[in-house]
Amino acid sequence: MKKIIFFFIIIALNASASAQQLDCSNGRYHDSLFAANITLNVNYGQNKTYLGVTQQLVMDIYQPQGDVATKRPLLIIAPGGSFVVESKSDYTTSTLCRKFATMGYVAVGIDYRVGVPSVSETQFIYAALRAEQDFRAAIRYFKKDAATSNTYKVDTNIIIEGGSSAGAFTALDVAYLKEISQLPVPIDTTVLGGIQGSSGNPGYTSNPNYVVSLCGAIADTGWIHSTDVPLITMHGTNDNIVPYATDTISVSGFKIMLVNGSASIKKRCDHIGLEDPFYTFIGAGHTPYDVDMNAISFVPYMDTTFAFIRDNLYPWVCETINNIPEITNTALSITIAPNPFTDCTEMTTSLPLKNAHLLIFDITGKEVARFENINGNKISINRNGLTNGIYFYKLSGQDDQAISIGKLAIQ
Repeated sequence: MKKIIFFFIIIALNASASAQQLDCSNGRYHDSLFAANITLNVNYGQNKTYLGVTQQLVMDIYQPQGDVATKRPLLIIAPGGSFVVESKSDYTTSTLCRKFATMGYVAVGIDYRVGVPSVSETQFIYAALRAEQDFRAAIRYFKKDAATSNTYKVDTNIIIEGGSSAGAFTALDVAYLKEISQLPVPIDTTVLGGIQGSSGNPGYTSNPNYVVSLCGAIADTGWIHSTDVPLITMHGTNDNIVPYATDTISVSGFKIMLVNGSASIKKRCDHIGLEDPFYTFIGAGHTPYDVDMNAISFVPYMDTTFAFIRDNLYPWVCETINNIPEITNTALSITIAPNPFTDCTEMTTSLPLKNAHLLIFDITGKEVARFENINGNKISINRNGLTNGIYFYKLSGQDDQAISIGKLAIQ
């Protein structure tokens, strides 16, 4: 009973941090509770292609059938395709959208403009910028809807945007590219327009609150700052299409530009202190979770991809981690290093403990580990079979008074 009470105490401690606190009870946003209701080809804007032809921009919207929540997180996913082709109904996009809708999210797969007149760095930057403009229009669509008809019951404080491969490039740019002048080559915005573009739904902001990048990259990690929105990244070490770290990307054998993959993004985020849960597919190539790239063994990779995104979004969406206060004993400070950790980590307290105990909980509030009769100022914490993911800890004194509450991450 105490562990359940503790879990809800964590939620209560954070209730004041956000007026938009979502109802995360009964497994919502973590377990599959609903059927997915899909609305196909909803128009969210229009704009001209590289050929000068106006393209209608459409998206598929996945909603939890029968859900009565009045505020729901929004996940928008852009598919991959090297900015040459794309499809919102591809396996990765449709699978993730369906899975997240069953948990209570509004999940969206978008189509966006693709195509280049020639293979060059400049033309692919133009193509990426067009995709980014379209993605921003999709975000604005839901902010406009929330402010008007409120058809989709989206909490505009919890907009997660992501993608796979080229879609991940796009999502990263939407979050971290602030000015056209940051691009590595000069861009003529006379026809194309600026960062925001003119793909639809003007008058609303297009800023996301969280990013999911699957096998993606960014032109310059310096675009990412400590005050920016946090992100989730996943990548295969043997990706020969989008580099795992920093390398030149090629299309059809032609070298295009130097880009920074997920490992380099993680290094930047660690340096500036920005949250970036990162999963490495050891030995895997490009998008190993997608049936088109890995027809034999894609299912386990997709299961891992979905679980990693779900488990790292859940505590953020439910406000149960990012704003957990350190409590009670102000004379005592605590450090945990490394955190995240793989096999073991060490908690160090500034003052010695006497007969203290440490409890570890998973993101559902279930107690998964316990350390009793702790004395001194160092506690070794081993994973002991725990799976990768986010965990809470509660450190209490001999009188059972909480000394500190916080989070651990295993990867």
